[in-house]
Amino acid sequence: MLLPHRTALDNVAFPARMRGHTRRNARTSALVHLERVGLDALADRYPRQLSGGQAQRVALARALAAEPAVLLLDEPFSALDPGLRHTMRDLLTTVQRELKVTTVLVTHDQTEAAAVADTVALLENGRILQQAPPAGLYARPASLTVARFLGCPTALPGSVTPQGRFACPLGELDLPDTVTHRGPGHLLIRPEAVRLGTGPHTVPAVVRGVRPEGPFTALVCDTAAGPVHALLPPGPPPVASERVRLHLPLAHRWVVTG
Repeated sequence: MLLPHRTALDNVAFPARMRGHTRRNARTSALVHLERVGLDALADRYPRQLSGGQAQRVALARALAAEPAVLLLDEPFSALDPGLRHTMRDLLTTVQRELKVTTVLVTHDQTEAAAVADTVALLENGRILQQAPPAGLYARPASLTVARFLGCPTALPGSVTPQGRFACPLGELDLPDTVTHRGPGHLLIRPEAVRLGTGPHTVPAVVRGVRPEGPFTALVCDTAAGPVHALLPPGPPPVASERVRLHLPLAHRWVVTG
């Protein structure tokens, strides 16, 4: 929280003043940090004269002015509208990489975590379920719990054969070489990877539900092995009860136990 009786410049200068720097030196350094977050022109404004996004930038500049070994951010963008959140994410990523300061960001927004993090740790009840780069979490979740949390509702029960194929009511489906598990498990595939199609790597299905999601269309389709969710790009969608074939790209198939 910013000090309401101090200007943006003096808020950012506060950590240096607490370390015994002169007012002049502290303010000179503070102006550099305000320039870094694009707010040097508003240095003389008080917190009440700043928008929510501007106040967050000043708070970030003040945190950086403290020259921390580790920058701790606890849901810093939760009160901002979506546009400002994107702006602040981009700014944080730029500043963090420029200054090379280790940053720990606590967030409930998985999109935010994926956008700014080099490594994501997913916690439940104080226990780390999985820790990996964002792309690894999405492509290779360690469990059904992780997959569900990251927006992968499709989980078809079956078993991986000794030959590395997934046996289920749809038949024996090919798996990528990255799947080393053998035995009972669930076949996962993210909804954005599923497409309508024909030919290899497709399965028969019947459309159960169609729901618009902005420019995309969300489908729930029933297959012999269970429901498959798809997020289709712009275009005419199928209708409920229509018979379709779903393309499940081989590279996007993954199997977890449990």
